[in-house]
Amino acid sequence: MVYRDSQSDPSRERLYPWCIIRLLPHCQRITVARFRKRSAAEEHVKVLRRLIPSAIFVVLFEVEHEDVESAVALQPNQGLPAAALGPVLAQITQAAQSLPEG
Repeated sequence: MVYRDSQSDPSRERLYPWCIIRLLPHCQRITVARFRKRSAAEEHVKVLRRLIPSAIFVVLFEVEHEDVESAVALQPNQGLPAAALGPVLAQITQAAQSLPEG
């Protein structure tokens, strides 16, 4: 597990693509921690949700913009299927709706 510091290293972000994001009001977010494996991130987020039940945490697979462009360039005319994005978008939408307004 890697906690984000003030000087984030792009190579470190590639090594630890799974991250826990804390959603804040006004479409803001904080990266709480980064992990190599999804299972480790999900276990850690369970603990965070017990410790801070009022906060909203989401586990995301974060990739670099250049990585996405190179993947699309390798496979032209093949975007991500909507079925793959559906659960992630639903989770983010649900979390955003439960944020307090103000």
